[in-house]
Amino acid sequence: MAPTSELAIPAAGDPCPTCGSPLRLTTYKRGPKSGRPLIVCSDYSCPTLFDVEEGDLTPRQPVAGESAQAHYERERTARVERLRTAVPYLAALAVLAAATTFFLALTLVEVRWAAGAALGVVLFFVWYVGRQLPDVLDWRHGAEAERRVGLSLSGLEPLGFVTLYDRRLRGRGGNIDSITVGPTGVFVVETKYRRRSVDVINGRLEVGGREQDEVIRQVTDLAMLVQVSIAEAMNKHRLTVVPMICIGNRKIATGRAAGVSVVSANEIAKSISTGPTVLEAADVQELARILDDALPAFDRR
Repeated sequence: MAPTSELAIPAAGDPCPTCGSPLRLTTYKRGPKSGRPLIVCSDYSCPTLFDVEEGDLTPRQPVAGESAQAHYERERTARVERLRTAVPYLAALAVLAAATTFFLALTLVEVRWAAGAALGVVLFFVWYVGRQLPDVLDWRHGAEAERRVGLSLSGLEPLGFVTLYDRRLRGRGGNIDSITVGPTGVFVVETKYRRRSVDVINGRLEVGGREQDEVIRQVTDLAMLVQVSIAEAMNKHRLTVVPMICIGNRKIATGRAAGVSVVSANEIAKSISTGPTVLEAADVQELARILDDALPAFDRR
């Protein structure tokens, strides 16, 4: 839905052809084009990108998992840089602590036990360094889960559905993973990656046996805020935004927790498309355009 056009090469300071905000000069930060000049809009909600060397202006829609992947890459780079700076000091500290432990233990126990104690100290430091990475990796897993869900949602396109990915609410933090609008209504889908088993038991969402009511509140609040953002259009069609949670990396038994559908990636398309027709094709396109305007693309640079 975002326009795509080929224009003469603009200059920094010129008005953006999409939204009118001033353009600015930057460079690609990663990938095969890293370092090449790039013209972007100063409004970070605008998707306009202009490759100076190719002369190609291509405003585009975000794709599933893009902001999570970008966050993972930024966090990984920052964390690795911090570790690279700290590792020499940690290694020296580990050697000093291991040597001190060895000689102190040697006064009390045999050599082999003293050596074991020193090895234990070294292993502790190795464990500590390793603990700095899993939370960063979760962003990568989250991006993979979102892409998997996006692949399932793309299967709804021939049925007249439109899905917008990685959108944000103006003036608020965070992002909306995906919003699908189609003949059966408007759906906010929050994708989650979970390492432990996921179950819906007696109307409660549980992960590894522990209730996850904050996830229910999160997606319910997002659906309400989207409803408010396009209230006039939703009131016109007498519709309510439907919140859904999709577990992108596990097969689960579909259920409802506090009124919110919880499904796996292989069931999300079926769950959304099953239901009475409440929107005609023209209404779907109109709502998709309104949502596209009301919910800017999440910053992915």
